Amino acid sequence: MRLNLNGIVGQRFEDLKDNIQVIPCGKKTCKLVVNTNTTVIFKFTPTEEVKELVNDVYASIEGLPIPFIGVSGVSACSNIIRVDTGEAAPCPLAPGVQYSYVNKFFIQPFYPTISMRVH
Repeated sequence: MRLNLNGIVGQRFEDLKDNIQVIPCGKKTCKLVVNTNTTVIFKFTPTEEVKELVNDVYASIEGLPIPFIGVSGVSACSNIIRVDTGEAAPCPLAPGVQYSYVNKFFIQPFYPTISMRVH
């Protein structure tokens, strides 16, 4: 499975690709290894109050969006920290403050072992 950050859509955020880090790889395209954890870090500054965030993570396989089970549809609020202090910052999020979304997720053994774009 490959994670391609070029395919992430986020028109509200400037330089989106520059604000995302995937660990352990840290490249624009990387291999996600089954039975390991992957960490995604995404820095952003909202322009208005954000009351709720929900993960919407899916793989595009032959044009069909397939949700990441256990990740997609789950609240993201517990994964937010303030960049300036490193403290947890659950929702609501204040405008003009820089936050990081940090999420570690397990690459399930039933995920397909094919090249795909993850959004």
